[in-house]
Amino acid sequence: MKKLNTILCLLMGLGSFSCLLASSVQEQIEKETAKRDQSLKPLREAYEKSQRLVADGKSMEACGLLIKTFDGVPESLRSTPLATEVQKTLGTLEASLAGTASEQNHWPEARRRAIASLQYDPQNEKALSLLQKCDEVLRRGTIANEAVNPALTTKFFDRLNAVNTGLKEAQALRETGQLQKAEQRYEDVLEVDPFNQVATEGIKKIYEERALVAEKARDLSNLERKREVREAWNNIYPQSSASTGGVEISGAMTASPAYALEKRMQKTVIPQVDFSGADLETVRRALISLSRTYDPDPAKGGVNFVVSTDAVNPQPVTLKLRDTSLAEVVRYISQIAGVKARITDIGEEARTQFTNLYG
Repeated sequence: MKKLNTILCLLMGLGSFSCLLASSVQEQIEKETAKRDQSLKPLREAYEKSQRLVADGKSMEACGLLIKTFDGVPESLRSTPLATEVQKTLGTLEASLAGTASEQNHWPEARRRAIASLQYDPQNEKALSLLQKCDEVLRRGTIANEAVNPALTTKFFDRLNAVNTGLKEAQALRETGQLQKAEQRYEDVLEVDPFNQVATEGIKKIYEERALVAEKARDLSNLERKREVREAWNNIYPQSSASTGGVEISGAMTASPAYALEKRMQKTVIPQVDFSGADLETVRRALISLSRTYDPDPAKGGVNFVVSTDAVNPQPVTLKLRDTSLAEVVRYISQIAGVKARITDIGEEARTQFTNLYG
């Protein structure tokens, strides 16, 4: 009996010891879990903040924050679900930044970020594709066992971008006739790339275009002088006096019908003129009607307007005026249409004729 009691006591002691042991293990597990959670807290906070930064378009800042924080995580914790998710996110961010760098022709940076992406996520398809493309670009001109051409730096590609952008801008400026600005952009390109053939040819074309413009200007000036001489010979009415604004009559000359018509046009005030893209024939008919309506002479004879056959390709007339003399209206119309208004005598009658500005 005594022996049986001893055995029972021993069994009870072993049970109590097992309970104590289990409780101790549980406490140890809880302590380890709490310790691990505490160690991962900075990474969790960095991960949450990085997501907000990405949403705000600050992917590079988010990537830098995650890398810095992840590098401080102990190796024993890098297999945790949170650490695994962070590595996946880093792989995606690095691949995205690599793509942005490649679009800017920053191939060395793109290659570096593609490699970094694959270190975090070896199966990232975008990083794999970008790395292959980067190698194709950066291995041009390599020698021996070089992985990439050391001359193809980010600075080199920045200069290349500046050249390409400058050439496009200069071409656009030249095509729109802004030759001075176009020449300056070509000069900017040559400062970066002194032997650029496209820029050199562009400046050459600008010089050729300037020479052509100068030649046309000389021809135009000659035509204008010929026109002035012709008008001087054909002008049969007295010229307006600069000092009095009227007509200067010398000797036995008397005012011609053309002079009388000129004075009538100055006295005829048109309350409103409104042309919108009108052709010269429409303008002619309107002026005849307006001149008769507002002629201060009781007879309301108005002014007769004709369009000369040598008025070639006149411009459409868009004009709005109020309370303006007929003479001023005709002057504005002539300037807009690119023609010359001339008062001529036909026998005892005078008329206003629209003729070619340079004819």
